Amino acid sequence: MKINIINIMAFIIYHIIFVTFSYVDNYNVIVLALEILMLFLLCLKIKVIINKKFAKINILLIAFIFIIFIGTIRSGSTFMRGIIFGIKVLEIFIFCEYAYQKNKIDSVIKTFFYLTLFYVIITDILLISVPSLFMRYNNYFVGNKFYVSYLHILLFTFYMCLPKKNKRFTIILYAYSIIISIIVNCNTALIGAILIALLYLLKDRFNLVNPALIIIVILVSSSILFMFRGILNYKPIQFFIVEILNEDLTLTGRLEIYDNDLEIISKKLFLGYGYGNSHDVMYDAIKAPNTQNGLLECVLNFGILGTFILLLIIYNVFKNYDKNKNKIPLIIYIYAFSILGMVEVTINITYIAVIALINNGFIKEKGEDRGNIENKEYNKKCENGYSITIHK
Repeated sequence: MKINIINIMAFIIYHIIFVTFSYVDNYNVIVLALEILMLFLLCLKIKVIINKKFAKINILLIAFIFIIFIGTIRSGSTFMRGIIFGIKVLEIFIFCEYAYQKNKIDSVIKTFFYLTLFYVIITDILLISVPSLFMRYNNYFVGNKFYVSYLHILLFTFYMCLPKKNKRFTIILYAYSIIISIIVNCNTALIGAILIALLYLLKDRFNLVNPALIIIVILVSSSILFMFRGILNYKPIQFFIVEILNEDLTLTGRLEIYDNDLEIISKKLFLGYGYGNSHDVMYDAIKAPNTQNGLLECVLNFGILGTFILLLIIYNVFKNYDKNKNKIPLIIYIYAFSILGMVEVTINITYIAVIALINNGFIKEKGEDRGNIENKEYNKKCENGYSITIHK
């Protein structure tokens, strides 16, 4: 793979977004240094980055980051964490917009795949050969069991985006993600892997890029155990929870947490408690690590206002999606982790980064399809005197 500035930037942004090294002290300081470097590199490309087709998304993005900063300023104690998170969100979106405009997004995803493969291999070797490290740090190389198992699913997702795939290797990667989920005892990831397989089987029957559908899935998944808790009384559901997942019917205490989530969140509903305060707030209130819910975690962190803007970003990214970009594996990942938001905090920085990877900025003009728009661009170039060679 030829190394260029896009690959270098992809390498930097990957280490800002997708991995956190549990065995490295003060890794946030390293992340902040990488963020400053990334901001510098993005500023050098500012003329390319500014493009009106991304204007609406970027206005929403700035509003979202502004809400994050206001929330963290009000909270005080986690100000730096909020700043780091806000810059992460900004950089991954702007970088992906730059990559799309340079027609290098496939190269970026390829870089992400090889980096993920590298860290998955290291993590798994240490996990198996040096188990004492887990006892010492109470984490694996790239984080807890959720980080480890989700990273394997992300590896499979990146691989499925590559133009050339080996069928056997595809099966091996998928099966291995299930095996790792079992080894580290992460039932959420196991369900996620099953959901991804089901979504691949159903992808031709449903319009997965329908912006209304993804918002409905997020809202229904995050509210179903609040509004329709009676579904846990159905025998097939109980069998799956107890016999297959080896969980109790309270979902390891989640139902008790859900009974308190809304009351806690309602105290700072509009702007939230500020990013990074979830553990302290929930633990002080009910001795819980977080809300155990994808969307409610967003409301606690960013308030109802910030969460609404985030949903608007997701809606518009899906609305503007160009099917010719062939990023369905990323969209399937978003659906799977939106559904997992029912019982786990899955709408996180990785989830937002995948949304950014889908954000290709294509806006279909009224009465035109993609072919007509490409012909219009071709004619415009001819009028300007460009020499064009067409390969069929």
